[in-house]
Amino acid sequence: MVFKFKSKTEQQTLPGVPPLKKREKKENRGEGRKTIAVLFIITVLASLLFYLQAELPKFWEKITAPAIISSLPKEQLATRSVLNQIKDLTQALSGTYGVYVYRLDDGEGYGVNEDKIFPAASLNKLPVMVTAYQMAEKDELDLATQYTLKEADKVEGAGLLQAKPAGTKYSYRQLIESMAQDSDNTAFKVINQVVGETVVSQMTPQEVGEIFKKLYQGELLNQENQEELLQFLTKTSFEDRIPKGVPEGVRVAHKIGTLTGVYADAGIIYGEKPFSSEGRKERSDFILVIMTKEAQEKEALEVLPRITQVVWEFETSL
Repeated sequence: MVFKFKSKTEQQTLPGVPPLKKREKKENRGEGRKTIAVLFIITVLASLLFYLQAELPKFWEKITAPAIISSLPKEQLATRSVLNQIKDLTQALSGTYGVYVYRLDDGEGYGVNEDKIFPAASLNKLPVMVTAYQMAEKDELDLATQYTLKEADKVEGAGLLQAKPAGTKYSYRQLIESMAQDSDNTAFKVINQVVGETVVSQMTPQEVGEIFKKLYQGELLNQENQEELLQFLTKTSFEDRIPKGVPEGVRVAHKIGTLTGVYADAGIIYGEKPFSSEGRKERSDFILVIMTKEAQEKEALEVLPRITQVVWEFETSL
């Protein structure tokens, strides 16, 4: 009898004989591959998490930062910051605020609602005073002329002349000084009649700033009259608005305006930069105009000096 031995392969194909050892090897190999895959996924996720922790803040900053601001030059960014501060100071207040700043050394200007129309109030005295001096320069008016005060001239409100007896004499120059120093309504009525100026009832902050700019630059009056009028507008009876917002001793030639809901101030601030590159102080004069409408008196008189302080700190730091 001849016995035939089968190969291992043939034995594994016999019915009822499971290839135990080989199956275990395949199962172990499958489990190893799964483990490797899980570890790979965990590694990838961990790397992604670290990446997001590092890059997500940068990405969020990029998508939330306005592109128009980030592309602005450094000085314009600083100006935008000042305007935002002014808006923050006024946005919760009653009424509307208009602010205009004009830098006299480089001719740059900026503002908030600077082209909107506001009630002029006593800012309308400014063009009348300028007109009187212009007429004097043309020999159409003698500022030394004496005027006799009449009872019909008297106007209530600001000023001391309403309490003076009829028959009191004042030169036209003295009446102009009263308009500038005390915002005197009686003096305004007299001089306005003399020069025949049309009363201005509304103006924009930018228009008011233009008057002060031309006055400062000598475009309206000769040097003698320019200096006299600006002196009349300095250290007035109303120093609780723009002058209150600058350091003590800083000169402010300005004109206020007041009506119900209207609290304005505008003028030239004679500023100084701390030091130049050569170690000496430099001029940093600028015009500031603040106008309001439908505002509350208490709020306005508190915020006008604060707006001035913000602008002052910016303009003298450039």
